[in-house]
Amino acid sequence: MDAALKRSRAEEPELLPPARDAEEEEEEGMEQGLEEEEEVDPRIQGELEKLNQSTDDINRRETELE
Repeated sequence: MDAALKRSRAEEPELLPPARDAEEEEEEGMEQGLEEEEEVDPRIQGELEKLNQSTDDINRRETELE
């Protein structure tokens, strides 16, 4: 390869990937979190189950009122 061509290629700026905002990074982190499923603290698991049950109760009562 000729020396001038080598120099011109060396001087070309390296292309960087487009900048990502915090929201995109958070979404990617959430997707990875869903794939990796960690064990949930038993106290938190119990509270989540109570919350889900309460939501079911609310939905059932709303349906009854309609």
